[in-house]
Amino acid sequence: MLAIGRALMTRPILILLDEISLGLAPIVVAKIYDALKELNDKGGVSMVIVEQCITKVAEIADNIIIQEEEEWSITQNPRIEC
Repeated sequence: MLAIGRALMTRPILILLDEISLGLAPIVVAKIYDALKELNDKGGVSMVIVEQCITKVAEIADNIIIQEEEEWSITQNPRIEC
């Protein structure tokens, strides 16, 4: 969360988040995604989130691009379960 907070101090229009839940306790992951959802709801910052399990991402995303093997697909207003 500290790294995300520091990145937001510069008032970016885009932030890139790579495997932000990796190795974290579920309660910490939930808090991070709650903060990202709030940020998303307020607008002004776009996010590119790379995750293995996209359940939490799907809760906050407007669009999801999925890559499996060499295939790509785009989902709008996703509600996906891992």
